[in-house]
Amino acid sequence: MREFALLCLMAAAFAVGYLIMKRVDAFMENIGEAPPESADALTLCIALEHPEDIALVESTAEKISQNIYENQIRVCYGTAGEIRQSLETGEIDLGILERGHTGQCSRRWNVRQVTLPRKTVACSEICIPLEPLSVQKAARTVIWKKNGGNAVMAAFLQSFMQESTQANAAK
Repeated sequence: MREFALLCLMAAAFAVGYLIMKRVDAFMENIGEAPPESADALTLCIALEHPEDIALVESTAEKISQNIYENQIRVCYGTAGEIRQSLETGEIDLGILERGHTGQCSRRWNVRQVTLPRKTVACSEICIPLEPLSVQKAARTVIWKKNGGNAVMAAFLQSFMQESTQANAAK
């Protein structure tokens, strides 16, 4: 009889453990799932034609990250053609191209010319700063879809254009 009671007690302990672990697994799956669609409103994907232009958008991205919590800014790079194509397909929100490389911009795009001072890029992979040879300002074109975007993109563009205006006024 004792053995039977011990066996029942062990079976009950295993059943409770199984139920707890099943809930823990469900909880862990929920954490690992992709963010809900509403999170896209807090994501901004910027494509650069020149990877060193990351220094041009760095201060603006930091300001946006401080002001809009829970946002995500992704930065990638590619050729001008790849950036235009990715903008057209919606893979990116805005592109920063060398001035004159806009090609045939679609009528659905906003185009804005900006001039920003070149800055040193911190290269963490090799712990060596990447410094510009010229102190000339970088002439770039910013393109993004009309009637598109989100709160993060609007805040980024406002801050980025303001920084460009201030840089040009400091000539």
